[in-house]
Amino acid sequence: QPQLPRSDYVGRMDSLVTRIKQLPYNCLGDSPFFANEGEMVIPALYQSDAALAESELNRLKQDLKSRCQTSGHVTPFLLQSLLGKWSFTRTLTQLSDYSSQSVEGIIQFSLQRDEELGEDYILYREDGTMELAGRQVEVFREYHYTLNKANGALEIFFVESGKRAHLFLSLLFDYNPSLRSWVASSDHLCIKDLYGGTFQVVLDGLAASHVEMKYNVKGPAKDYEARTILKPD
Repeated sequence: QPQLPRSDYVGRMDSLVTRIKQLPYNCLGDSPFFANEGEMVIPALYQSDAALAESELNRLKQDLKSRCQTSGHVTPFLLQSLLGKWSFTRTLTQLSDYSSQSVEGIIQFSLQRDEELGEDYILYREDGTMELAGRQVEVFREYHYTLNKANGALEIFFVESGKRAHLFLSLLFDYNPSLRSWVASSDHLCIKDLYGGTFQVVLDGLAASHVEMKYNVKGPAKDYEARTILKPD
């Protein structure tokens, strides 16, 4: 977001330093600015020490490269981006005959505090209506979303009787340029049923604008796909 009322923050800064003649000309001798067109703009550029400006710019580039290569750094932002109210639609498709059922409703992500563990977590609360044998059935579920500080994973725990139970999924996100989204996959074995989960999060700035959750479930009596689409409500 721009830090000044007008959107051209960089243009204002360039005009200001030109007036006060704070910056030396670059090596080409035809521009008073350190940054080339398309470069990032940081406060260190707006002072008279060219060596310091270049050093800080290189340090920031290296830091950004390192963080982008480590998915754990983005997990706190992804968790934060989910907070709020979402509408959702879910399609459950039986892969044996491709018959399907649907669920629609509201998902609320809210920040909570676990005083016993001394940590914050996000409560996932889902309330919906499921189409079942021609009837509308009210359904709900809850999960705890937490950050594993050791490896940067987003961990999802089952909730039983209002208390955190065992781990469901552990997700490490990577950016997928073709999808323009952050994507993670994880498996969970429940006795003889294998749940393969894939999460996709599209960010608009620091806010999530689209979330998709897909589960492929296989077992002795199960063979279906559950696909859930979340949109900001």
